[in-house]
Amino acid sequence: MRKIRFIALLLVAVLLLTGCDSLMEMLVAELMDMDPQQLNQTFSQMTYTRPDMDELQILADEAAQIALTDASAEEIMEKVYAYYDAYDLFGTMYCLAELRYSMDLTNQYYQKEYEYCGSQISYVDSTLEDLYVELAKSPVVDELEKDYFAEDFFAPYQPPEGSDADWEYDSIWDETYIELYNRENEIIGKYYVAQDELSTLDPESPGYLNQCLNKLAPVYLELIQVRQEIARYSGFTSYEEYVNTWYYNRDVRPDELEAYAAMIQQELVPLYRQYCTPDRWDWATSKNATEEDCLRYVQSAAENMGGTLSDAYDEMVRRELYDLRPSANKAAGSYETYLTSFAAPFILVNPMEDMSDLLTFAHEFGHFANDYAVYGTYASADVAEVLSQSMEYLSLSYADALPEEDMAQLRHLSMSNALETYVLQMAFYSFEQEVYRLTGDQLTEEAITDCFARVIRDYGLDASDAAPEEWVTVPHFFQAPFYVFSYVVSCDAAMQIYQLELETPGEGLSLFEEFLYEWEDLPLSDYRKTYDLQDPLLPQRVESVAQTLSTILAETQE
Repeated sequence: MRKIRFIALLLVAVLLLTGCDSLMEMLVAELMDMDPQQLNQTFSQMTYTRPDMDELQILADEAAQIALTDASAEEIMEKVYAYYDAYDLFGTMYCLAELRYSMDLTNQYYQKEYEYCGSQISYVDSTLEDLYVELAKSPVVDELEKDYFAEDFFAPYQPPEGSDADWEYDSIWDETYIELYNRENEIIGKYYVAQDELSTLDPESPGYLNQCLNKLAPVYLELIQVRQEIARYSGFTSYEEYVNTWYYNRDVRPDELEAYAAMIQQELVPLYRQYCTPDRWDWATSKNATEEDCLRYVQSAAENMGGTLSDAYDEMVRRELYDLRPSANKAAGSYETYLTSFAAPFILVNPMEDMSDLLTFAHEFGHFANDYAVYGTYASADVAEVLSQSMEYLSLSYADALPEEDMAQLRHLSMSNALETYVLQMAFYSFEQEVYRLTGDQLTEEAITDCFARVIRDYGLDASDAAPEEWVTVPHFFQAPFYVFSYVVSCDAAMQIYQLELETPGEGLSLFEEFLYEWEDLPLSDYRKTYDLQDPLLPQRVESVAQTLSTILAETQE
């Protein structure tokens, strides 16, 4: 999973309006002026320091004040750059605290620092918004746009034509929104604490799911309630609409999603029932995979693919920008994030210690390579997951660290996982849609569990695929609501790249290498048109995927 950048929503929104390549070039140029020693630190050398909110405010005020004088655009930007450095440092320290807390959920120091940084996000982003409001009033605003930002960059902060003389910019960061935003972060903090308390339990024990429900269901109920409040206060008809607009930049309609879900149920669920049986994991779980095995697998793929991928791998190893150690105290799952002030992507995996870890690591390395290539991507989750899943699938063609019989089994596992992604992740999205419609007395633990069971049945699945209580074990529901749809549509785009590679070796890799340099937060549909990829929601795409997966799975089945 690509960790969503929860700060700089405002900056991303402006980038969307302007298509601002020049701003990206400016930010990268500023990054390259940083201390070379800092840009070469290993992860263990990176020092966490609690961000200084007073200093951040002072730098924002200085930039805002000089913007209203007769200073030149260059003089103003010197102050803006100083503020940007502090802004980036806050984001970096927040990510660093979260990483070190995720590595050890018993670490109370980093728990407190992670919670502190989370509580400051709304304040930090409001300083950025306030600064842009003042820059928009500058006598040299046209020069700022022409030389440093982009045409109409500051238009959202200026009075529309015909406005009253007393027009004021309407900030999203008012007192009520900040309170709601901070409350959501506090509840997510409860989720981490509960997850740590559950880490000592055996997931295979009979009462495991009930114990998870006792700890986590109340947290989920709180999260749904506050998220529904956030959506209503922000003027959206649903929380799904809110996150799809603000966080995921999706442009799909509800009726399209309904039709797509029906196609998946018709075309892919029968294949899922055939190939995604419990024994498909037997090969993977029968073979232990160590950290060294994961590194060798991804190294062989990256070196054979060459170019940026090979360079990214070397950087990852040289600077120790990964953690593959197994630990009961580690946060569940895996993700990749970017530490801006150190120009450092980082991969965190809590491994299963079997062959599936090779695919997980390859997946996260796709995110890593994208961040490495563009010094930190702002691409949406739908787009970012194309890169991670493409890397996983292409590794099946380029890695040579395993005997061929093991590679065949790994292909089978990867393609059955892809099939599971289409079916289960789409079912999970349908579940979230239904759950977030529950309000008032309807919103109970029992109703959520019943909803999950009903959706699983609607998809033609049963309790052997996902028990009614199993929703409580899905981290995305708590940490990144509605993210799961990104896996589905990006899986299709990645599958198109892989299908191209299978048809003409090298062609899929060539397209993937181009895609690695994308950073803008544009809808997946825009990138699809740029790279001449088909719409994942088309019936012929679902049929094509069914054909490819059934062929590979039949060929690789023991």
